[in-house]
Amino acid sequence: MWGSAYLFLKISSAEIPPLILAALRAGVAIPVLAVVCIALRQFAIGRLVLRDMLVIGTLNGWLPNCLAAFAITSISSAEAGVLQATTPIITGLLAAALLPDESLSVKTLVCLVGGFLGVILVVASSTNGETTGTFFGYLLMIGVAFSFGAGAVYARWAKPKAPALIASGQLVVAACVALFASFLAGEPWQLDWSNDLVFAVTMLGAFSTALPAVLFLVVISRYKAVKVGAASFLQPIWAIALGSLFLSERISSLQLLGSLIIVFSVLLITAQFRSMRETRPKDQT
Repeated sequence: MWGSAYLFLKISSAEIPPLILAALRAGVAIPVLAVVCIALRQFAIGRLVLRDMLVIGTLNGWLPNCLAAFAITSISSAEAGVLQATTPIITGLLAAALLPDESLSVKTLVCLVGGFLGVILVVASSTNGETTGTFFGYLLMIGVAFSFGAGAVYARWAKPKAPALIASGQLVVAACVALFASFLAGEPWQLDWSNDLVFAVTMLGAFSTALPAVLFLVVISRYKAVKVGAASFLQPIWAIALGSLFLSERISSLQLLGSLIIVFSVLLITAQFRSMRETRPKDQT
C-alpha cells in the first residue's frame, strides 16, 4: 500500500500543488478511517490519545507527506520509493539508541546493511546509472525516511490502544497543517479535475494512506520497531513495478538484483528461527 503511493503521487503532482496534494491526501483518508473507527467502536479521546495524535500526526503525517509531495516533483517515483526505503536503517538505529528493549543483533545489522546495499543498487541503476532528480529532491526523501523512522520508534514506545482513532487524529492533524501551509504559500486551488486525477487522489488517500496507517499502528504495538520498519525495504519493489507498468519507467537488471537482495534481507530480519535444541524431539526414556 505504501509503495503504491508514489505512483499516485506522480500522477497527481503534475496537476496539484504539493501542499494542496498533501492536504487532499489526508482529507480523503479521514472519512475512510472514520468508518473504521465506527466499525471498531473506538471513540474515547483522552489526554494520551491527543498526545499520540499530535506526535504521530506530525512524524507519520503532515511532515513526511509534505516533504514527499515536494520531492516527487523533481525525482522519479522509483527513486522516491527507494530513498524512503532507508527508513528501516534509520528506525533500527533510533530504536537501539532510544528504546531499552530493542537492540541491534549482528544478524539484524548485517541484514540491514544488505537491504541498504540492495537500495544502493536500485538507485544507482536508475536511468542507466545516472541520477534523474535533483539533490534537493533526494534530500527531501531522506527527510521523509527519518520522519517515518522517528514515528515508528515513538509508536513502538507509546503502543497506542486505539490504532484507528490515533490514525484518524494523525490525518486530521496532517490535513489541517498542510491546508494552512498551502494558504500561506499562496497555492492556487482552482484545479482541472479529470477522471484520472480524481482516481489517483482517491487511491492515494484511501488505499495508500488510510489503511496502511491503521495496519502500521496495529503491528508496531506487537513487534519490535526494527522488524516492522524492515517492511519499508519492500516499498521500492512496488514503486519500481508500478512505475514501470503505468508510467513507463524502465526496470534494469541491477534494479532486479537489488530487489532480490532487499527481499532476502527482509526475510532474514523478520523470520523467527528456532535452535536445533528447541526443535529436537525429547528422548523417550
